[in-house]
Amino acid sequence: MLERVRDDGLLFTLTEHCPDPSKQTDVNLAMAVQAKFDEFHFNHPFVYHGWPYDPDEARYAAQITGAPEGMAYAVGFAAFDGYDAKRDVLLSAHLFKFPPGWEPDLHPIYITNAERLESLPYVVLARHQIAAVRYVGADTPIEWHIGIAKHADILKVLINDWAAIPSEQLRVVYTPSSNPSCNS
Repeated sequence: MLERVRDDGLLFTLTEHCPDPSKQTDVNLAMAVQAKFDEFHFNHPFVYHGWPYDPDEARYAAQITGAPEGMAYAVGFAAFDGYDAKRDVLLSAHLFKFPPGWEPDLHPIYITNAERLESLPYVVLARHQIAAVRYVGADTPIEWHIGIAKHADILKVLINDWAAIPSEQLRVVYTPSSNPSCNS
């Protein structure tokens, strides 16, 4: 059963009754649902694809695209934060706020180990977006706006240099947030 809640979210239930923690069948079902959600990594300590929701990320995307917060521009099977019609460019905007130890880095193993490089979430996202654009028969360039300068610099190297994705296809740009607390 699905029910829309006040914040425009969805509440869904998998049983006809309120789950009872003393019933092993309800506990097993809840654990199976949690295991399925864990596959999607919704519990990451940083925002990557909008999960978990972060108001600073949403405001940054709106700042870059001019679109209302929460809007997405779908191309094939990929979501973009916007589209610049004047320049014919798809836009993705991320602050990439990471807790200490999770920041992107230029570890030398990424140069020598293509499998490790290609498994980085940023490279995976870049390839995913490029594949979606090609899937619909387009060759529209993609522009990533990154709100933290050091992360933008690192991602340029990882994406354009080491993963050999041409900047004409996917360009990484540092664009500071209008919220100064988000720029470091």
